[in-house]
Amino acid sequence: MHLKSWKDTFLDPATSPAQYTKTLSIKYPYHFTMQDVGWIRTFASVRRFKMDSSRSFDTRDTHISLIPLYAFSPALESLHIVSRGMFSSRISKLALTFPLLHSLEVDIRGISREDYDYGWYDANCPSDDGSKTIPPPLILPVLTGTLKLSIRGGLVLMVPMLLSLDGNIRARRLDLGCRGDNPEDVKWTQAILEECLPTVETLGVYLSATL
Repeated sequence: MHLKSWKDTFLDPATSPAQYTKTLSIKYPYHFTMQDVGWIRTFASVRRFKMDSSRSFDTRDTHISLIPLYAFSPALESLHIVSRGMFSSRISKLALTFPLLHSLEVDIRGISREDYDYGWYDANCPSDDGSKTIPPPLILPVLTGTLKLSIRGGLVLMVPMLLSLDGNIRARRLDLGCRGDNPEDVKWTQAILEECLPTVETLGVYLSATL
């Protein structure tokens, strides 16, 4: 309803307040299609973006398309995603389209072990949303601000991709949290901490798993 109201009110994107918006928050993005690319890209000055689908009655977010959000704002510096089961590979691909990104917060709730998605490194895995047809960015972001990961299914869902950025993780604030029984969380916590050790100033860790 709100999206329809926005489109009906600002028929000409050039006359909308989108170009002046610095902070954008979207909830329940279940109706995104490629036809939405036009109005989303009018928010080209957004520096802080949050997408929250956690309050939906639908327990899975695997059918949400993130492609309309790819690189929608070249000025984006902070990305915060709260989801109930969206695969981490899709979040990673979205994050990598913002070259100025320095703060990343990911909160994935309700994903189970059988939903583990290792597609971030497997070029042969089937594409779930068509994102494999989009070429990788020429300039990768350097995360120098906040890196916050709270992932119910385990840090293995996100940390390997971050480590593959080859030195682009220089977070000053690192928050890691996992509620689950995955023993690999300890290993991946150590790995990401070692990567950030030269720059980290604030550290918070909560793990349910034990050695």
